[in-house]
Amino acid sequence: RRMRTWTRFGTYRQHVANCLDALINQNGVDLVEFAEYGTEASVWMHRPRRIPMIVRCHGPASRCGGERIAWRPSNWLKYRRAWLEYHAIIAADAITCPSDAMAELIRIDGRLRGRLIEIIPNAIPYATWASAPAQPQANETDATPEIFTASSVVPPKGVQELVDAVQRLRADGRNIRLTIAGKWGVLGRALDRARHADPELASWLTLPGHLTREELKTRYRQAVLVCFPSWWENCPCACLEAMACGALVVASRAGGIPEIIRDGIDGLLEMPRDAGRLAETLARALDLAPDAQTRLRTNAQERIRTTFDVDVVIPRMLRVYAAMIQQHARPSRRQRGSA
Repeated sequence: RRMRTWTRFGTYRQHVANCLDALINQNGVDLVEFAEYGTEASVWMHRPRRIPMIVRCHGPASRCGGERIAWRPSNWLKYRRAWLEYHAIIAADAITCPSDAMAELIRIDGRLRGRLIEIIPNAIPYATWASAPAQPQANETDATPEIFTASSVVPPKGVQELVDAVQRLRADGRNIRLTIAGKWGVLGRALDRARHADPELASWLTLPGHLTREELKTRYRQAVLVCFPSWWENCPCACLEAMACGALVVASRAGGIPEIIRDGIDGLLEMPRDAGRLAETLARALDLAPDAQTRLRTNAQERIRTTFDVDVVIPRMLRVYAAMIQQHARPSRRQRGSA
């Protein structure tokens, strides 16, 4: 089964290379960018290149919270793919990533230490998320304050710590509930079984699974807090979307999140993997005066509008692309002149 899977992916990458060459020949493509470490580039990068190649590194593939990069896998079954990703990054004319934290992880490797890495943050359409939801949701009638998060229900997203933190707040007498939206992993299935076995847990923990964009917009607005307690994140779009909606965000002081949220200005930050400290920060956010909460929400929206909106980020991307095309064209002009 694994050999069939590997063969299919090898055929797919061959097809990607053929289609890309056809596009270059027919439509005059000037630059190609491969996302997610450039796995799809593994065949094309060995062919004679006439245009520059950029590889974008979105974040560590490791589930260890940023302690490893994708090309240093802990699972030997992933070694071949990691080898291809690593050599695609080495072969790239330029590397881009969404945060300084990710760039530092890339520079850990000796062969990449001196490479120029362009920091281009992830972007969202601010106007789409800042607009009001199309219609109210049924649970808007529930007066119990809700803490909300949207992520895969897996340990590296800090889900278990968040559940433990909310449980501590409830033990201290706070009547709050927790909603965790997103696809389930092993942890998600375990939490669902625990909800069915424990009516008290089911009374305050909800796992709705995948939600649409309109549902997320409504949840971000109606939640008293939105929390992203991941062990490590690069530049999470869910955090950008929640802030654009005007949510009061509590997140981890890890990875690229502090490059998005300025602690005490746009939201609140806390160290990951510590349910006790997370509970204290959640309590501090809940106890903020209404005007302080409004200030954080307003600052969060302004932060996204001025820094992470597509209208701000795309021009930065185009400048990097234009510089790479111009740099790649210079040697050919010198060669033509000497000829």
